[in-house]
Amino acid sequence: MINPSMPPAHPPESKEKTVLSQESPKIKILVIPHQPHRNLKVRAIEMARFLASDSRYQVFTLTWETDANPYSNFPEKLLGKTAGLCKSMHIPQSITEESGVHWVRLPYMLTPYPACQWFNQRQLSRFVAEQGIQLVISGNAYHFPMPQNNGIHRIYDVVDDHLSPGSGPAWRKTRQFTLRELRKTDQIMTISHALQAELEKVGFAQSHYVPNGVDYAAFTQANPAAIEAIRHQYQLHDRFVIGYIGNHGWWSGLALLMDAFQKLQAQHPNRCKLLIVGPGEELAHYRQQTTSNPDIIFTGPVDPQSVAGYFHVSSIGVLPFQQCPFTDNAMPLKILEYGAARKTV
Repeated sequence: MINPSMPPAHPPESKEKTVLSQESPKIKILVIPHQPHRNLKVRAIEMARFLASDSRYQVFTLTWETDANPYSNFPEKLLGKTAGLCKSMHIPQSITEESGVHWVRLPYMLTPYPACQWFNQRQLSRFVAEQGIQLVISGNAYHFPMPQNNGIHRIYDVVDDHLSPGSGPAWRKTRQFTLRELRKTDQIMTISHALQAELEKVGFAQSHYVPNGVDYAAFTQANPAAIEAIRHQYQLHDRFVIGYIGNHGWWSGLALLMDAFQKLQAQHPNRCKLLIVGPGEELAHYRQQTTSNPDIIFTGPVDPQSVAGYFHVSSIGVLPFQQCPFTDNAMPLKILEYGAARKTV
């Protein structure tokens, strides 16, 4: 997942062959993902797992919780956000190792801007100093600025278009954040040539194209028993299943999808099911709207190791994204996964 043409984050070896002893210290890497969902195939988290499989690296990955509560009114939202803020600011620092990756929880804030960014950067700077981190890889564009500690190497991974005007509801904030991160980074990665072009427009001509990938074997070596269990659980036998798998945020186009599915149902009653898999801030609203429709299924988050089965039970995959610069310049992982599972999109 790391482009071979990128300069190494540590000094190059001399021309003489060097044999590393078993006692050689590992290079310590901190990964700050663009979203913390461990129950999704997230680019930065998959990168962390890949790097952790190499004995030369010790990999730490930041994790936090997002607020997905379906608040019904502003006072309820204000109370909920305030309670969440008080809780998150006082959580104890912890490190939990799982499959070679060290998951890091630090005190954090998600609101208000820009106080949360100042607070989170202080926490990250302290952690980097305590642990002796040498390399930071970040894809975050909202809350967690990369620390500015001297002596560390920084790579910023541009995974979404937060640079183009109109690229999202809070595009001015995310653009400002992204530009600050780009100015202090040592290397820039990005997922598409379209995003490389956007970077060049704002003065960053040197970036490394590192496209998204897919675990091809996981999607081609189907587990018949797991697939049958999913069909049984959601009563999908003898139905045409429309699958929408991923993280469902403001861009996901669920309103368009719901409308299209209900029209399809009217034309073909009792023949189709809509299977919406994964987490997302938009789901609570649409769950409430469709409680009386048994053919619209929200599974919620699923284990990334099991997600291939949900692609296989789908008859067809959909990607009803809202059209805007944010989605126009994206390279969604789910497109590759649909293809690997041999599904039409």
